[in-house]
Amino acid sequence: MLALELGVRLLDPLGTSYYRSTNQYLQQSVVLPPDAGRPDGRLFENAPGRSLDCGTSTFATDGAGLRAADADQPAPRPRAQATDVGLRILFLGDSVTLGWGVDFEQTWVATIAREARAPDGRAVQTLNAGHLQYNTVQQVDWFFAHAQALEPDLVVITAVMNDLDDAYALYLAYMDQLASAEQDSPTLLERCTTAFHTHFHGLAGLLQYRREMRAPSAPAPSAGVPIEEREDYRAGWPKAEAALDRLRGACVAAGVPLVVFDHTTPRLPGYREWCERTGVPWYDLAFTPEEWARPIRNSAADAHANAAGNRLLADKALAALRDLGAIAR
Repeated sequence: MLALELGVRLLDPLGTSYYRSTNQYLQQSVVLPPDAGRPDGRLFENAPGRSLDCGTSTFATDGAGLRAADADQPAPRPRAQATDVGLRILFLGDSVTLGWGVDFEQTWVATIAREARAPDGRAVQTLNAGHLQYNTVQQVDWFFAHAQALEPDLVVITAVMNDLDDAYALYLAYMDQLASAEQDSPTLLERCTTAFHTHFHGLAGLLQYRREMRAPSAPAPSAGVPIEEREDYRAGWPKAEAALDRLRGACVAAGVPLVVFDHTTPRLPGYREWCERTGVPWYDLAFTPEEWARPIRNSAADAHANAAGNRLLADKALAALRDLGAIAR
């Protein structure tokens, strides 16, 4: 069994190391801010100066908790001192923005910094504030907590399907599970299960993937229903819209342009409608059906964009920023 476990870890069939790396991220690479646990706030945030070996990639944060090449990288310099930077862009988002599953240099946000130049010819600095499992409410709350110190010249928020999720309800359920686990003594079976997942996480990942693949795949109750009539849209979009209004108000007050990159699939109509109503530029960052047909996923277990997928996202984002006039053509 040990030899089989070592083989699974080495070869990582189906990319099931994804399950362990996401758990490690939530256990080792995030912190709970003092104001955590509010329905209208962030539930956690990236801890500064953390490094994580995810098996097929590495993850690190700088001194400000932004994704970075390594954990020794300090927080961004005050804007006035960054005289070599012609444009500093703050990217808000979830794991799509974070570039989960690929190395820092392969992320679409880092690619923009390498390949773009400001209109005056100076460098473009990109600040990656992506977080796993974030929705719009959490992204905007993070912005209010940290953006003033980062002094961006442009703010980009990337819309994803996570934005409909009730993250606070998931948070409460998780807290209930923790409380229950602390009160009850684990059974022998539970202790054995914990030991198996700890010492044989490769095989445990394969079993989890098998369970997910064998789970019933009956059509969802909302199948065939227009997005705007779905229950999760009706419940989630007003919260996302309110957060966007707060973000836009803060950007207007600071004189910092705001842009929406839309990566939702299927398309959430509220984003483009909100942009048209408020005058905030909207750009399509979603993969086309033809692009989805290519090998752009990390693995069978992890649908996040791989290096090729991040390259596609970078090309779309670069084209959008050129059209906006934010970077040189």
